[in-house]
Amino acid sequence: NAAAPAKTAQNGVATRHTATTSNGNAVSVGSIVDTDNGLNVRLSDGTTAQLPDVDFDDPNINVLYERAADFDVDTANALVNNYTGETSVDNYLRGFNSVYLSGKQGYEYAKAVGDSVYARHYLNDNARMAAFRAGQAAYQSSRANSIAGQQGNNVRPQAKAEYEAGVNREYSDRKLTSSQRKQIYLPKCMRRLWVYMRAGI
Repeated sequence: NAAAPAKTAQNGVATRHTATTSNGNAVSVGSIVDTDNGLNVRLSDGTTAQLPDVDFDDPNINVLYERAADFDVDTANALVNNYTGETSVDNYLRGFNSVYLSGKQGYEYAKAVGDSVYARHYLNDNARMAAFRAGQAAYQSSRANSIAGQQGNNVRPQAKAEYEAGVNREYSDRKLTSSQRKQIYLPKCMRRLWVYMRAGI
């Protein structure tokens, strides 16, 4: 199989993501399809492969994909697709990661880029924005999960209060005998007495 043409970032130079698979096929590496169970990539021959089963022609690209495994799928693809080859992989990774983390912490774009020497000098506009948007997405996801967790913690006491209020309404609306009312309210009085005794009142 012939190797596919080089991959090109939107406003950068071509970078080759060509490789050889463990069975000797020459392929190009396309999108990253999974990072939860090791990095899994789609190949130009239509198959998918784990990163250790792919030997990149350029060792620097292999480093790029290894670092991409630390992110979610969308961020991983943004990372590898916006590398132009105009700077070292190390400088690019430092810049991308810096802007990503700033976006993840909720900072504005100007601050995210302005605070990073690596982002200003070694990332083009597309790479900066891709890193920032990936960080923003992580920030929004974290906030949503936090809000959902807080709401979940409030469900039990709220449900308990509504249940007890409903029980009280139900019994107050019914015509009960004096004996039945004592059976309902006496345990409640006993609980209150026990609380007062514990408090020393």
